[in-house]
Amino acid sequence: MCSDQGRFPNHAPATPLVIKIIFSQLHAIAYKIYETKQCKKCHAGSRAMGPRLEGAGKRCTSPDLLRAIYDPSHTIPDRYRPRIIMTYDEERIEGIPVYESVDGITLITQDGKTIRLERHQISQSKNSNVSTMPEGLLDGLADQEVCDLVSYLIRL
Repeated sequence: MCSDQGRFPNHAPATPLVIKIIFSQLHAIAYKIYETKQCKKCHAGSRAMGPRLEGAGKRCTSPDLLRAIYDPSHTIPDRYRPRIIMTYDEERIEGIPVYESVDGITLITQDGKTIRLERHQISQSKNSNVSTMPEGLLDGLADQEVCDLVSYLIRL
């Protein structure tokens, strides 16, 4: 058992060292959840399907972040709004537009592939109201684990 009493005289049990240890443990637990739920897969790197999570605490509040995780389709930033395209070959393609011009569109699909479609290939194109972030990511987590994860993300 870790105790700083005796080593740090005149300090209450909740010294800065104890607080740092607690936050360190919570950080480790939350990071494990972050890794298990594969948040980094879609929220990091050059092919990110969603906003970077670093600095999330500066862009939104804890309740906003929690809502975004529980209900990812509630508010979809335009930059990450999926586009559903039907081609004249009757192929359905869905992805995040990364470049659009008068002669075509480039999408990143959910499996990370980059697809370029020429305008003459596209029979229909519409924005989706359903986020590429799957619902139910927090299913199976205890309330405390959800709190730990949101706290971790807010501090990135």
